[in-house]
Amino acid sequence: GTEKGLNRFDHTTGAFKQYQNDPNNPESLGHNSVSSLYEDEAGVLWIGTWGGGLSRLNPADREEGTFVHCRHDPGNRQSLSGNVVRAIAGDLQGTLWIATKSGLSCLRRENRDTGIFQHYQFDSNNPSGLSHDDVWPVYVDRNGALWIGTYGGGLSRFDAATQSFRHYQHDPQNPFSLGSNEVYAIREDQSGAIWIGTRDGVSRVDRTPLSFRHYQHDPKKPRSMSENSIWTINEDRAGNFWIGTRAGLN
Repeated sequence: GTEKGLNRFDHTTGAFKQYQNDPNNPESLGHNSVSSLYEDEAGVLWIGTWGGGLSRLNPADREEGTFVHCRHDPGNRQSLSGNVVRAIAGDLQGTLWIATKSGLSCLRRENRDTGIFQHYQFDSNNPSGLSHDDVWPVYVDRNGALWIGTYGGGLSRFDAATQSFRHYQHDPQNPFSLGSNEVYAIREDQSGAIWIGTRDGVSRVDRTPLSFRHYQHDPKKPRSMSENSIWTINEDRAGNFWIGTRAGLN
């Protein structure tokens, strides 16, 4: 996914096939700025875009590049909550969770063809609701729990049974709270620990009791992280963590 469309690499030929938006073709890619990708259990590719909502590419349509779109419609309360899609995750029930700049949208398996979404948005009168509408990462851990990071509202964990959110936010008076309320990345490691990439370093969730341990840039330590704005976190098969920052890879 790039800022100029979607690219598919064929490793047998070394060639790329490009998919781009064509204003004259409603079945082309919804927008050229691709922000997220997710392949579901049926091989369907879901493409989040920065302004064109959500596009779907079925396996049978990959050669032709025929896309189906889900977009925000102000007149339809069951449409996607916003057209700026930041992330997509799937849970154990086959539900897709779509992080947008205008809230969190939920697309259940039985509604994938109809495009009927359920929404979770910030409500100042609901302390157990979504903490902020600007949702960045969404992540499903190995136990099926949904973690939501926001740009300004910290980290939340969704309880499906009660349809409520438990919030974890930065407290300047508590060194064991979340490092920052601006969360960009979430990842679970092989031991089950949750790592959070924030605007102020990496916070690791220690579950018993629940608290946060922090890893940050320290100008006095040349082997500390290169920068505190963390954009992405991944773990390799050997258990090493790779952390992408605004100032390089760690």
